[in-house]
Amino acid sequence: MVNRPLQLDALGTATLTCPELGHVKLPQQRMALLTYLALAGPDPVPRERLIGFFWPGVDPERARHSLSNALYGIRRCVGQDTVQVAGQSVWLDRSRVDVDVLRFEEAFDTEAWDRAVETYGGPLLDGLSARYSADFEHWLGGRRFELGHAYGEAAREAAVAAEKAGDLGSAVRKWRRLTMHDPHNSRYAAGLIRVLWRTGDAEEALLYARKHERRLARELGIRPHPMMAALVRQIRSSEHAHRPSDVAARSPVATGGTGSRGRTTEGTGPSGTPGRDLRSLVRGHAVWAIAAAAVLAVSLSQGVGSAGTEPVRIVLADLDAAAGDAAVARSVTQSLREALRVDERIDLVPPDRVRAALRRMRLDPDGGLPSGVARELAVREGAGAVLTAELRATGGDYLVLTRIVDPGSGNVISDAARRHVVRASTAGGRDSERMAESVRSAIVAVADKLQPTESLPRVTTSSLVALRLYARANRAARSGSNADAADLLEQAVRLDSVFASAHLGLGILRRRMNQRTLAREAIAVAHRLIDDLPPRERARVSAEYRLLVDGELTGAIEAFESFVDNRWDNAFIHHTIADARSWLGQWDLAAGHLESAIGADSTFFEGWADLAQARWETGDSVAARAIIRTMRGRFSGDQRMLPIEGAFAHTEGRSSDALEAALEQLAGAQHGTSTQADALFAAGVHALATGRIESGLQYLESACDVTWTLGRRGASIALATVAAFGLLRTTGDADRSRQWLESLTAKYPLDSVPELDRPYLNLAVLHAALGRTERARSLFAEHHRRIDPEFLQFEQAPIEEYTSAVLHVAEGGYETGIQHLRKAHARQRCKRCMLPMFAEVARLQGRFDREAELLEAYLATPHWSMLTESLPAQGGEPFWVATALERLAEAYAGAGLISSGAACDRRLVELWKDADPELQHRVRAAHERLRAAAREALPGAVPQRCGSVALPPAEFDPGPVARVGAGAGRYARH
Repeated sequence: MVNRPLQLDALGTATLTCPELGHVKLPQQRMALLTYLALAGPDPVPRERLIGFFWPGVDPERARHSLSNALYGIRRCVGQDTVQVAGQSVWLDRSRVDVDVLRFEEAFDTEAWDRAVETYGGPLLDGLSARYSADFEHWLGGRRFELGHAYGEAAREAAVAAEKAGDLGSAVRKWRRLTMHDPHNSRYAAGLIRVLWRTGDAEEALLYARKHERRLARELGIRPHPMMAALVRQIRSSEHAHRPSDVAARSPVATGGTGSRGRTTEGTGPSGTPGRDLRSLVRGHAVWAIAAAAVLAVSLSQGVGSAGTEPVRIVLADLDAAAGDAAVARSVTQSLREALRVDERIDLVPPDRVRAALRRMRLDPDGGLPSGVARELAVREGAGAVLTAELRATGGDYLVLTRIVDPGSGNVISDAARRHVVRASTAGGRDSERMAESVRSAIVAVADKLQPTESLPRVTTSSLVALRLYARANRAARSGSNADAADLLEQAVRLDSVFASAHLGLGILRRRMNQRTLAREAIAVAHRLIDDLPPRERARVSAEYRLLVDGELTGAIEAFESFVDNRWDNAFIHHTIADARSWLGQWDLAAGHLESAIGADSTFFEGWADLAQARWETGDSVAARAIIRTMRGRFSGDQRMLPIEGAFAHTEGRSSDALEAALEQLAGAQHGTSTQADALFAAGVHALATGRIESGLQYLESACDVTWTLGRRGASIALATVAAFGLLRTTGDADRSRQWLESLTAKYPLDSVPELDRPYLNLAVLHAALGRTERARSLFAEHHRRIDPEFLQFEQAPIEEYTSAVLHVAEGGYETGIQHLRKAHARQRCKRCMLPMFAEVARLQGRFDREAELLEAYLATPHWSMLTESLPAQGGEPFWVATALERLAEAYAGAGLISSGAACDRRLVELWKDADPELQHRVRAAHERLRAAAREALPGAVPQRCGSVALPPAEFDPGPVARVGAGAGRYARH
């Protein structure tokens, strides 16, 4: 490496060194700016990017002035030629600066592992406390992760090399350093355990294995890698206390060498992100994911280790230097830390974790750790004790008083060291070491009195009570109690209104509960507080924001896919991606994510149900049936299976009695819940579609009442419009439909609903269908005036287009209406739902052959379930079934297609076998057409079958549709 005049060390605490001036102190912001220029590459950086990174939200003129001042200050320190400024561009002349990050990357790329390890001084810009823009935080978080991961790989390679060379002492030190770098990495833990075994210290190897297992369980709620459990079993079953050389080659986690970076023979998986082997299994086919979960469960059932005492987890408070000598206080504190850190029986919370916790508590990470703060920090970290100390001057020496304190109550458990004398001349030397050894022994002696608590989530909030509520909400969400979890998070954000993680969790839960408005509001708040979130949660907020607020489905999918991992909520993330893909009509891709979801959580009922639907939508009915059979065994006795069973029977063309019975049974259970409201709604739609008007309206009114009670007021009014629309389409009685609507809107006033939740579009569609086009237009305009476009979610896009289509058709603008219908169809998840409206427009235009083709396509496409969509966009498409059958029967009769017409009439009679008296005249008309068809049928006539034909793309292409016999479309209509 050629000597360079300037030295910029950005790994760890950033420092700048000049040959003439020595260490140069720059303000944090300028040091961050200089580091970014050093790592941005050789290309010039636009001034606007630097302003956006470091002065977000500042007046543009003032921000430009601040940037100029910062650059001026940097150039005074490093030289005018080092930082070049030309017009609107800024860049750093790398030939004049020796940057440790670049040296580290060079060493890593050339596989100089030891040099890379020596160069790495810690996380990039560690201790940077100032907050800049989200873009800079994303850049910094990403670079920290890349460099930290590279350091881990380099250190692992160095440890493996030392182990192969037989230098086991050096290997132990290197593996131990790795476990301190990433204490949750089971690969690193397995390396340390293996090399300890090889040195003959099997007891220490097993002790560290137990410590690692308990750390993962306490802090992450997971178990170690199963291969590590296999290694521990080998150690226990070994006949010798030391590790024989022939066993090393056979160990399940024996680490092989790497000829070059990226090609490894290590048994735990390829070189790369820790745990990549598990994630690749989870991301694969469901069968493999479930198999992996089963293997993991078997391995973990035996545990890594159950014997022995759990290491005592403690927090070391700053020494209270009553003597006023800060240097001696720091020295003694460091001696204590070193002595406690090396003891495997003591789990000392490391300084970097302390600083990170202080940031989450919104305290200065470099402001020290007094005993009061240490106690709260210990509670957050799940520590069983706080070690406090006081330094007093006694002549020329110092007296150190130490105590072990319970973090919860503040009670003194033990005056651990009683009184220790440290001579000023040897502070930090032998006296400090003896004192530290005494303290260590005292802690181990009272270990049985310490009660470690469950560590709280590592999220940013200044309120410990709010943090505890957040932890309880997480546990409730994991158990499936979404409503309870949401209530707990509501309490948390009331205690701390800027608790970003709680707002994010609340938004996710509200979305799962189908409370879209509340979900959008919570995610919008979390988005404003995004700087308080760690990188993964920032990515989650951005993804949820795109999904719920912006409606950018493709961008949301990409954002969600970027952070899918093997955490407990992996199944929900995959389910969210699948839901978005289904809205885009990408059912195959949705099915893949649903397989991953149930692979991550085999008890995820919604994942199984949606996978069955996805397979049905892709035309793979065999796979759909197999999934239903699996669900029968897995969820036997679960009431949620009722509508699935009934709907599946309905899609297969079997009697709809199964669906009806299932819906009625479900509607009568789980009183006052969203499940009951959905079941009541589906039962009402089914009853109206089968001609039982009074029964259907009762169900629908009950559904409205339940949703109103649950606080979903907008949904109540929307359900009322669905009922009125269904009444209109089933009976054709506009007056009765209008009266029903007016009675329910009087019961559920629109003004009592939050603006973002008002179903203006549903009301506009119904009024247009009733012939009230002026009222429909005013509602449509009100929708755009009152609802901020920023909050228009993707579900509303097809409804808007559909509403426009209905309005234009009602006013005679058929061609314009068709254009809007095409747009609605393209953005609608269900490719069947728009077909009746297309057919209606064709009928109004007098294109009866076209109407018949569209109605055939509608009836030929099985509908999966009436529970999949609570509020169909066009007001309940099952209501069209009877009308479609009647019109097609008439069309077939006009075309002389007797058998096809009779088939439609038979389906109508079966559908309306229990219809109310007011509809029985239409059933009798169908019976009469059937009798006429029987009289006209020739002896031995073969029933006519329907083929398929593709519609011209320029017209409309819903996919294959049925052909009306040999003379499709060649008939007259009167």
